[in-house]
Amino acid sequence: MRLADYIKTPEHRSAFASALGVTVEAVRYWEKGARTPRPGTMRRIMELTARQVTPMDFLGASERAA
Repeated sequence: MRLADYIKTPEHRSAFASALGVTVEAVRYWEKGARTPRPGTMRRIMELTARQVTPMDFLGASERAA
């Protein structure tokens, strides 16, 4: 599941960013695929989403196929 699909509302995005200790803008960049979270942050995202969002979900289609 993509992070953008997991985060449904601006309020959820804000709470999610707070739980990660990052800005809401950082979460927006990750949702859009404009930036990729650091490995430690990816692990924390996986924990917070109960493994619904995994590091593989941040890879583009060409990176997943390789």
